[in-house]
Amino acid sequence: MKPTTARRLLLAGTLATTVAVAAAAAAIWHFLQVQRDMSQAQAACACCEEPAP
Repeated sequence: MKPTTARRLLLAGTLATTVAVAAAAAAIWHFLQVQRDMSQAQAACACCEEPAP
């Protein structure tokens, strides 16, 4: 394999890994934001709901 081809493959792999890590971080951040919002909504509703019999 030519050194140029190997370098291109390494760069492509590095780019793919970077994109995957960034996408995972964005997904985790979004999940945490949704979880926080749902917790706040549940807490707000808990004070107004009637207790279960």
